[in-house]
Amino acid sequence: MNMTTNNNSMADGSCIANECNDNSISKVRVADSFSVENALERSAYLTVSYQQKHLMECAEGSPGAINDFAMARLEWAMRQGRIALSAVITENEFMTLCDVFNSDITTPGELENMATAVADQYDIDYKNYQNSGFGPLLDKLTGLSAIQKLALRDLVQQFWYPTSGPINSIADFMAENGVTAAPAGV
Repeated sequence: MNMTTNNNSMADGSCIANECNDNSISKVRVADSFSVENALERSAYLTVSYQQKHLMECAEGSPGAINDFAMARLEWAMRQGRIALSAVITENEFMTLCDVFNSDITTPGELENMATAVADQYDIDYKNYQNSGFGPLLDKLTGLSAIQKLALRDLVQQFWYPTSGPINSIADFMAENGVTAAPAGV
């Protein structure tokens, strides 16, 4: 199955990023240096704040050691978020999110706005979103915990920038990253 994102929406909210041709999934965008630089700039205040608060954890107080601890804690949190995310998001909903956040580099401030971003992408009146095919997805997004939101956006970002080779199916990709896809219609 070859999936190429093209931003075409379907009224029922079903998987909109598909064109099936072969057994691989190709992605159409890559992050440019401006996107990465911009994302880092928007996150810098949190990085500095963390480093300042944890300076004494390391004998030398080196930012490198502090960052290593921070990454280890983040990875632990991500694993917990992925476990909590299992059986919540369907494959089609995941592909919709991949379409909305097409190659975006996630910053912490964007985690709270996932439902709004989906509504904006598909011109859904957020006050009447239940009448759209995206109602169940928007309900799920608004009901996620902070750790689930973090894990979900990270999973979407990993979809666009995989480190484990080609992606042959969405279910396999999700499972390889610790998330079991919810059955369709859930």
